[in-house]
Amino acid sequence: MSGLFAGADVGGTKAHVVVAGGEASLERIVPTASWYAGALPGIAAGLAGSLVELSPRTLDALVVGAHGCDTRNQCARLARDLSERLGAPVFVFNDAELVLPAAGLSSGVGLIIGTGSIAVGYDRDGSMVTVGGWGGYLGDEGSGTGLFRDAARAVTRAVDRGLTGDPLEQVLVDLLDLEDLRDLPARLSTQLNPTAWSALAPPLLERALAAGSPLAASVVERSGESLAELIVIARSRGADTRVVVPTGGVVNNAPWLRSALEGALARSCPETHVQYLPVAPVRGALRLAEQAAAVQRAEPLDGPLHPLIRGALR
Repeated sequence: MSGLFAGADVGGTKAHVVVAGGEASLERIVPTASWYAGALPGIAAGLAGSLVELSPRTLDALVVGAHGCDTRNQCARLARDLSERLGAPVFVFNDAELVLPAAGLSSGVGLIIGTGSIAVGYDRDGSMVTVGGWGGYLGDEGSGTGLFRDAARAVTRAVDRGLTGDPLEQVLVDLLDLEDLRDLPARLSTQLNPTAWSALAPPLLERALAAGSPLAASVVERSGESLAELIVIARSRGADTRVVVPTGGVVNNAPWLRSALEGALARSCPETHVQYLPVAPVRGALRLAEQAAAVQRAEPLDGPLHPLIRGALR
């Protein structure tokens, strides 16, 4: 098709932005922590600025999957702001909603397991069903933030019970370069947001598991169960959970977490098929944006209109 369209996968740590449809695809990954400090207007300003820097030409369509847009009202507010800034049609969804179109699917549950964790599916009426995504203070179990928080809690509770010597304790002290475990609260208090803990989780648990830590193994097992519980709750709310597509920086690079998740799902949702995503979620945004741009230009589609775009165009 002719014209220019773009997709953006905006997470709490970074955004993956791609502009396509011209002579060459343009791509950029940018940090987003400062965007989220300004809530939805901050996200709009940051993303619009990055898109203009990447390509100053007017877009025929932009599709955004944004962390923190957990209701259609939030999505609509961000879409309006971006459209006013860019002068282009904008469609905004939750970032987990990019997963299914990226996998070539129209139904199922997208499960993001990265800095945070959230499951997004749809009921029989096509309404979005969101479970999780409450942030590191309240939830995000199984994510990088949640794994680190729960591992640190497991260590401190074990020490309170007089159970010292688990390898997870020493790995935690070494990783944070602490002189004493009691220095942990002061070290963590220097972080304004618990998402700063996220990058510490994989090396912490990998090293502890390699050292044979029972505490680390229990944290991973409970995290798999907590992630599976998101799917159980989504099913209880009417979501189609026959296919679950997990993706995200943590689960993509942690076979031990994938194993825990698959085992927990096999026990709680035996009818669910787990299908991992072979491409970046932003490809889902691009697929939707290309369809939206074709509709805007009254051009023929190369396949059925995805339900997300069909619903957004109503």
